[in-house]
Amino acid sequence: MSQALVAVIFELHSAKSVGTKVAPRKYDLQLKPKPYLNESCDFYKPDPYHPRIMKFVDEKYIPKCTPQYEVVTSIINGTLMIRKKEFSEFGHWSYRCLKTVGHANFTVEAWVEIERPDSAEPHCDVVEVKAEKDGQRFYQFVHVQIYKQYDIRLSSEEAPSVHIIVMDTVSSPNFVRSMKKTKRVLEEKLGGIHLPYLNKVGHGSIVNAWSFLFGHSPENGSETIWGPGLRGMPPTRKKFLNPFYIGTAFQRKQYRTLLSEDDVAPITCYQGCKGLVNPADHWMAAYNKRVNYDNPNNTDLLNFNETIEFRRRYEESCVETYTTLLNTLDQFINTYNHEAQFSMTWMTKMAHDDINLLYHVDNDFAEFFEKNVENLKNSFVFLMADHGTRYGAVTEEPLAKYEDFNPTLMVTLPESLRKDEKFREVLRENAKELISHHDVYASLQDIVWSNGQLSDPSTEIYRENVTRQMIGSSFFRPLPQPRNCFTLKIPQNYCMCQKIARVEINSEMGIKIAEKSIEMINNELIDNNFTDICVRHYLNNQTETQLIEYDNRGINGEKVVLVLFMTYPANARYGAHALVQNGNFQIQTEFFNRMNEYFWQSQCLSTRIYRDYCYCKEMARMEGYEVA
Repeated sequence: MSQALVAVIFELHSAKSVGTKVAPRKYDLQLKPKPYLNESCDFYKPDPYHPRIMKFVDEKYIPKCTPQYEVVTSIINGTLMIRKKEFSEFGHWSYRCLKTVGHANFTVEAWVEIERPDSAEPHCDVVEVKAEKDGQRFYQFVHVQIYKQYDIRLSSEEAPSVHIIVMDTVSSPNFVRSMKKTKRVLEEKLGGIHLPYLNKVGHGSIVNAWSFLFGHSPENGSETIWGPGLRGMPPTRKKFLNPFYIGTAFQRKQYRTLLSEDDVAPITCYQGCKGLVNPADHWMAAYNKRVNYDNPNNTDLLNFNETIEFRRRYEESCVETYTTLLNTLDQFINTYNHEAQFSMTWMTKMAHDDINLLYHVDNDFAEFFEKNVENLKNSFVFLMADHGTRYGAVTEEPLAKYEDFNPTLMVTLPESLRKDEKFREVLRENAKELISHHDVYASLQDIVWSNGQLSDPSTEIYRENVTRQMIGSSFFRPLPQPRNCFTLKIPQNYCMCQKIARVEINSEMGIKIAEKSIEMINNELIDNNFTDICVRHYLNNQTETQLIEYDNRGINGEKVVLVLFMTYPANARYGAHALVQNGNFQIQTEFFNRMNEYFWQSQCLSTRIYRDYCYCKEMARMEGYEVA
């Protein structure tokens, strides 16, 4: 590998700009004729109980939260209920409806006086309630309900329902370890099949959502021994994404629809894009926007006084948002149990930051599915994740990369297909294969266009009806071969086709790659004029720099490596993928996503995409570092 080639790669990276117009590209960029391997790969199959992972696992872990704020209101069967004692003591009570306006905003209606503790019947999905006395606000909370709509939709006898539940940052091995009861209920009561080898196609939540919900290929991929480089085609920022959203296909079929999530950042896009408009009959974006609201300039949307954020007050109640989302889905399923339903529920906060957070939710999920066995007898349920474990001490273990690459996926079937042994055998065989988020999107399209009649070969018409190139394949049908990083359009940086051959600690090559990567990060801060507010990064020599060598080779015989390193003073952990040959290296990573928590360090930066790189100087000074 020539130094000149390395220099060209670095120059192309530094010239990259965010938000610039990019000409349409094909998915596969053929660089030059190569004798690629036309065969399936021997991919890595993660062991949920591998000793090197289990040393980070605590099966008895329960997050601690002592309520400092008591919730005294609820909505039961459409009626806003207030505990009588507090209704008498807290003064004047009122409620208002919150309405979603786009993915980023919501509007508020006028406050409505509450005359009795059981008299209010809000005609909306998202309801805020408050109590004031002598000019002081004693209570405030937000509730969610399914306010029933009565227009005629497709009946449950005409088509099966589809429910997607995304558990953010949950790997397939972690699901097996942590949610044994849930897995058993799904298998025994709902005909569920675990597809253990789902491979993510992008780094984080939104880019993977673009794949399995919108059918886009979000990221570039390097040339590999299986095929030429991949060119990512993320969705446009200038237009609404509804035409690509899988929920739109179900809407057009007259399904009753729900879109519900709990994070302030929507699943559809980063800042600066249009996202979705009216994507569901019940769109709960106003809920997640309200409970995360922290704008100090709008005192009406704060709680108690100007200094106490409503978001913090909500957290002090110890109400976990995943329970709100599960209850909302439960209401939706039961309210429209005679209609064909499509729902998309995304739970960001439940298990995002710690590999052990999943254990304590197992009972709730098992009870939810047990309770709804009858209501889900004509339904597909996709219980899945966007990616696996990305945070916490476990990420220091090289094998944990596979926990990240391998998000969970379990699919339950309508009763008619549970009894179809030939169909189930196809699905069981496909559960042994490597699949990607592109295949999830194709499988959802297959349900739409076949009306759920997946055992009939003549109904395999989804490719003909999707108006643009279909990247994946439905795993409800026999899967095409061969299956590898290239054929599945998985960027090599995330592909489970590569297995760890050896690990070097603080090797000369590892340190060179780490230092060059840090130079690239610092250059991005310089090029985007962030050096006045963000600290410069240096290699942290007090921590290990790991060079992980994989067992496969680059197209010209290069070693394929991943270097894990930490910077100073931010203690930011990053990974850099590279090709190494004859003492030279070519870094393949285009953007260095931070691998440990950093949100609190980067609040000075309004540009979300570069927060991975920014350690705010003001924060660094507060933490005792001397910075220029």
